[in-house]
Amino acid sequence: MTRVVLGLGSNINREENIAKAVRAIEARYGEIEISPVYETESIGFEGAPFLNLVLGLHSRMPVDRIRQDIQAIERSLGRVKARKAFDDRLLDIDLLLYGEDCWPEYNIPRDEITKYAFVLKPLSDLYPDDVHPVTGQTFLEMWQSFDATSQNLWCVGPEVLGRSDTGWA
Repeated sequence: MTRVVLGLGSNINREENIAKAVRAIEARYGEIEISPVYETESIGFEGAPFLNLVLGLHSRMPVDRIRQDIQAIERSLGRVKARKAFDDRLLDIDLLLYGEDCWPEYNIPRDEITKYAFVLKPLSDLYPDDVHPVTGQTFLEMWQSFDATSQNLWCVGPEVLGRSDTGWA
């Protein structure tokens, strides 16, 4: 089985949309691991704050099928692809990692891992000792050397999504 790591974000009805996405992913793939939830300012545009998290799952599905599945989940929850790269998001699910494999044609590992605190911080919380397939650094090492001075984020915990350490509240 391959570990698949997804990044989730929303700034429109964010608690509801992220919780629905997590439930849909869990229903589709079974057991998942979830990072702490972070609130972040919009980057690249003026907009409401986002909620972001990273989750991991295990699957035997090929990378193409995983990509199709997460796009179907986004659509089923009302996501319409924005015309602009930086805009408000009902829901965004990104395939960050597919095992230790590199798929440049799919941007895997996702370049946002090295660019944005809202991706790297929850990833380093969830899998601190795992190694980035390109840089060779652990995610914790990457976070410790990351300059997040221009990217504010605050841990808001799983409770914001109706989750506790034992699952859904």
